[in-house]
Amino acid sequence: MFIIAFLLGLYSYLMPGGINLGVVSLIDRKEYRKLFVYILLVVLAEIVYSFSILYLFFNLQEIQEVKKIIEWVSVVLLFSMAIWSWFDKGNKKSQSSSKGIMKRAYLLMIIHPQQFIYWFIVGELITTHHWFDITLANIFQFILTYSVGVIGCLICYGYIGFKIIRFFSLKTKTINKIMAIIYVIICLSIIFTIV
Repeated sequence: MFIIAFLLGLYSYLMPGGINLGVVSLIDRKEYRKLFVYILLVVLAEIVYSFSILYLFFNLQEIQEVKKIIEWVSVVLLFSMAIWSWFDKGNKKSQSSSKGIMKRAYLLMIIHPQQFIYWFIVGELITTHHWFDITLANIFQFILTYSVGVIGCLICYGYIGFKIIRFFSLKTKTINKIMAIIYVIICLSIIFTIV
């Protein structure tokens, strides 16, 4: 459970995005106290999102009809993410002002549209593959370990952010194709367990 949670935490912030760019911007300006507070806020937002969604998800799982709906919605969401990843060409525009980067980063920390989909799919994977018994204590341990992965990824961005961003911007098309294939494989594994 702990290894999976840690790896999910690393994965969730691996691709360059607004929150990661906020870390790079703060490191670039050598604002280490703000960086510390910023990373703590990101982790707290992650804990609130993940716990709320997983708790709701696992409580709805008790009802058999809702469980089937959740499973098929997960399949549709995964397949949609696969299609989006396959055809996404990446965002060529970059915000040059660090003030604009930080505004976007804080906004994405609070209003993070991918969180619901991400945790919905993680919840489905947890129940499908029985990674751990669904108890409040286990959910909380999972989320705390996940948060350590998030912190690890954000710290890596802080130290080698520009190189990572440059690498990913050059390889975005290949990475998107690989992610699309992974989403399809996960989608098929869920379908296999449903049917």
